[in-house]
Amino acid sequence: FRSSMSKSLLTILFGCVALFAVATLAVEDDLGADTEEEWAEEFLDEDVAPVEEPAPINGVCGCGGDPITKDDCSHVSEEFADTPVTYAMWSALHTNDMPSFCAVVRDQCSIFHRAADGRTGAFWCAEYGRKEQCDILKCMGADFKARDVTGKTPRQVKAKDFKLDL
Repeated sequence: FRSSMSKSLLTILFGCVALFAVATLAVEDDLGADTEEEWAEEFLDEDVAPVEEPAPINGVCGCGGDPITKDDCSHVSEEFADTPVTYAMWSALHTNDMPSFCAVVRDQCSIFHRAADGRTGAFWCAEYGRKEQCDILKCMGADFKARDVTGKTPRQVKAKDFKLDL
């Protein structure tokens, strides 16, 4: 009984595979295309514009930043708090990730956000010796005379042998 049942199941299985193969061939024939490239040429809408990378935003200060004052950023809290903005700024400067830094400073008011320890991007670029980022922040109007919760300024926490031009 098992032998005939096994043969029946195999016959059904092979029949299903054959039916699937025939159905697949019929679908391919209906599409009229032999390759993915031919299918794409035949069926993609040619009126759709290709996706383009956004143009880089340089800004006056580079990296998308323009000079700004704290008064222009009245919505930024004076409270010291670790936030997604302060973490993104710290992370970009800590890892020297220029594209991420640029993404953060495109929100120009990000330069005024202060972490729980009172530090801003001005502190971190000085601490990690990131000259280009310091120049951008300085041009944008970051406060390099600000004091953190310990009373230190960016100049006092700067990396050894790093010249912080203010």
